[in-house]
Parts: sequence; C-alpha cells; structure tokens
Amino acid sequence: HKDVAEFSKRALKYSVKHLEGNYGYKSVYDSYGCEIERVFCDKSGKECCLYEGFSRIKLEKTVNDDLLSISYFKSEMPVINNESVHKIVFSYASNGTGYSCKYLDCNGNPTKCKDGSYGNHVDIDFDEKLFTFYYLDSIYEKSPNSENILYQKNWFDSRYNIVKSQSFDIHHKLVSGFDMDINNHGLMLGSREYDSSIISNNKMFEM
Repeated sequence: HKDVAEFSKRALKYSVKHLEGNYGYKSVYDSYGCEIERVFCDKSGKECCLYEGFSRIKLEKTVNDDLLSISYFKSEMPVINNESVHKIVFSYASNGTGYSCKYLDCNGNPTKCKDGSYGNHVDIDFDEKLFTFYYLDSIYEKSPNSENILYQKNWFDSRYNIVKSQSFDIHHKLVSGFDMDINNHGLMLGSREYDSSIISNNKMFEM
C-alpha cells in the first residue's frame, strides 16, 4: 500500500492530559483510509513518551481495516512496552469465531509477557455470548500463565460488555471470577469478585 502521511487534526487534542501521559495523538493513514501509525503528543503537539514506555505505535492492517500487528516505538527506535512486548501479531479464524495473538521481541523472537504467557487464543461463541481466553507458551500451545490460570471464560451482553468472568486452572477447576451488574445504558452499577477461598466454602460455585 502507498502510505499517505496525513495527520488527523481531529485526533489531536491538547486540552486534557490523558491517564497514559499524553495530551493527544496524530494518526497516519494509508491510501485505503486505514490508520497505520499513531504518534502520541504532549501539550505543545510534540511527540512524547507514554508511561507504558513508547511514543508511537505502528499498525499493519488488511484493506478491510482488520488488525494484523501492532508494534511499539520511541520515535523510530523499536522498544518493548511495559508488558515486555515489542510486537503483537494477530491471526483470525476463517469462520469468524476466534483469533490468536503472539508476542514478539525487537528481534522478532517469541517473548514472555509479564503475565507469563507468550500469546493468547480466543474462542468466541456468539450464541452463548461467551468468549474463552487461553494463555499460550513459547511454542504457542495452551499453557497456564504465571498465576497457574489456563483459561478464562467471559460472558457478554448484547452490547458486548463483559457481565461475568471466571478463571480456571489446568484441572479445569474454578479459581476466581467476578460478576458485573450493568444497566440498559451500558453503565456498571456494581460488581462482585470471588476467589478460591470463597469458592471452596460455597456450593453455588460447584461445576
């Protein structure tokens, strides 16, 4: 694709400092209108580094704007973010029921994220309004993360807000989770978290 170095004036707002440390960003689009680069800016409009350790991201996309990869940079220098990852590469199931992502370092090698995984795989069941999130090892096989969680089940509502999440170990035993109370406008009214100590003393959590 022929890149179009066109900065989006609408995307750059200097009035309020964001939680990530920037005041806005500038976007670069390709000839198909897909965003391929995002440069984060300070109050004066100059490139600035976020708290996560990078000042810009570069995006690879299909002509349909599907994300294929995201990479992290300080100016033009490749860097890792605060999760120890330089690049995330995405692949998608042909039937639209899931995707996988792999974490790479600045040399293009598999790298471990802070949660102990090298990537993740997601299966989506739209009928059950459920997506199941698996952690992957260095050869991208399903493997527990640093907290011995193998996978998470997440239920969503018609607006794709997560309303319930449960984490399971390698024995498929429920370890922890939370429920969320969300109103018809998508606003959270409350939540309830539970861990293994609560689960073991309450029969309602038995599978």
